[in-house]
Amino acid sequence: TSPWSVVIMLRDDPAHRWLAFSTFLIVLATTSLTTLQAFTVSQYHWSQTYSTVAIAALSPVSVTAMAASFTLTPRFGPFVMVKAGVIFVNIGLMSLCLARHSSFFVYFGVAALFAFAGAFPALMQVITSLAGEHGTGELLANVGAMALAAIALGNLLYG
Repeated sequence: TSPWSVVIMLRDDPAHRWLAFSTFLIVLATTSLTTLQAFTVSQYHWSQTYSTVAIAALSPVSVTAMAASFTLTPRFGPFVMVKAGVIFVNIGLMSLCLARHSSFFVYFGVAALFAFAGAFPALMQVITSLAGEHGTGELLANVGAMALAAIALGNLLYG
C-alpha cells in the first residue's frame, strides 16, 4: 500500500475517518497512563511496587469485560458496544482528572479504562465490516498507523 493511503482514507470515507480518529483519540488518551505511576508516587507517597500492584489488581475488570463482550456484542450489536467502550474511556479519563483529590478516583478511573477491553472485539468487528472485500488489511494498517501516531504524540506530551 501507499504511504498516502492513510490520507486518502481520511479524505474519502467518513466511516473510516470516524474509526481512525476515534482510535487515535482513545490511544492518545490512554497513553496518559504512562505518568500515572509517577503521579501516585508523588501525590499519595505510594511506593512504586504498591502503585503497580494497585493498578494490576484491577486487571480482572478487563477479563470480566472481555468475557461479557461475547454475550453482549451479539445482543446489542458492535456499534453500541463500541459506543459503550468510548463512554467507559471518557468516564475513566474524567475520573483520573479528579485523582488529585482522592485515590478513589485513580481506582475508579483505571477500572473504567480497563472496562474498554469489553469493546475491543466489537471494535474489530466494526473494522472488518467497514472494509471492502479485500480492504481489511489496508484498513487495519491505516488504523494501526493512526494508533502509532497517537502513541508517538502521547510520548511527547506525557513522557
